[in-house]
Amino acid sequence: MYARIRSTYLAVCTFLLAAIAMSTPGCSKEKEAEAPKAPEASIAQKVTSTAQKAEMVAILAKADAYDGKTDKVVSKCAMCALHMNGQPKHEFEIEGYKMHFCSASCLDHCKKDPSKALLALKIPDK
Repeated sequence: MYARIRSTYLAVCTFLLAAIAMSTPGCSKEKEAEAPKAPEASIAQKVTSTAQKAEMVAILAKADAYDGKTDKVVSKCAMCALHMNGQPKHEFEIEGYKMHFCSASCLDHCKKDPSKALLALKIPDK
């Protein structure tokens, strides 16, 4: 009886962990070779309005200061709400700021629509 309960419990836990891992966009370890490269020219075209651009720069400045340094480098992954450490190999430059992402998937997600991704970023309280 105990073995049956234990195996059911382990199966449910495994299923829940798999569901959580699959529902978190971009935080999985994926091969960089599989990530499609977005053309840099199209990124600048997606930021359309001046007000939107100013708001993005303000968000980037707050995200830059989040790590305690104002060096125009956002070292935490913006797609993971600044909870994951970014890596220089997953770097993206926008509005004079270098952003580091935790994975190629997070980088690609931001490159698809950088204004949407940055405007949705909520900087956590320290």
